[in-house]
Amino acid sequence: RLAYRGDSVSTSAAPDGDAEDRLICGFIGCDLQPFNPLISALPRLLHLRAGDDNAWIGAFAGPLIILTAWALVRRSGRLRLAWALAGLALVAYGLGVWAFLIEPRLLVVRQVTIESPAWRGPPVRLGLISDTHVAAPHVDPARVARVVARMNAQHPDAVLLLGDYAGGHEPAATRAVPARSEILRGVTAFKGLRARLGVYAVLGNHDWWYDGPAIERALAASGAVVLENRAVLAPRPEGAFWIAGLADLDSF
Repeated sequence: RLAYRGDSVSTSAAPDGDAEDRLICGFIGCDLQPFNPLISALPRLLHLRAGDDNAWIGAFAGPLIILTAWALVRRSGRLRLAWALAGLALVAYGLGVWAFLIEPRLLVVRQVTIESPAWRGPPVRLGLISDTHVAAPHVDPARVARVVARMNAQHPDAVLLLGDYAGGHEPAATRAVPARSEILRGVTAFKGLRARLGVYAVLGNHDWWYDGPAIERALAASGAVVLENRAVLAPRPEGAFWIAGLADLDSF
């Protein structure tokens, strides 16, 4: 049996019938100092960024909160209600963990075949990368490098970068130096792309909100051809074709 008083926790014997309830209800009041090293290490162990604090705190505290709420309702004698609420809470908890900690870290390659009667020559294999949003939760330059490696494994003829490389809505002038450096390093990570017909890019609204010219320079430094309302001829030996890019509305 745990009794919580201020900053102290005392223990005493309790009848077997309610020991479980009292243990669960009292656990929130326990001194968690012995667990501080584990709590501090969780972001590093799970490869979480600073912006994910709420997610991993929720993942750690969620089961404790659910168990405590279940015990409180159960002690009131409403056993069915306790189990029903616990079931719903566990479903919501599982969905939250999936949505914030698991799904954003998945990297899925989707293959799409497009056929056109106007196309001439053998098929061309295009790789598309979009909305990397570096400096937002879940994405940093290292993850962009992993995306680049996965793209290279697909052996594309050309790679098209479709914009929104910067995360957030704030302009570069209002961001700290480390955040600006991280975004630009995320863009220059595209330098590792390998495609025999080249890499081509457009800018998105987030890039213009951040600093369009800076993003454009970083793309050029990575070897990408930036297409803002212009087109270039891709020099394919089997038959050249045009690649065109349109500027984002926010670029005006």
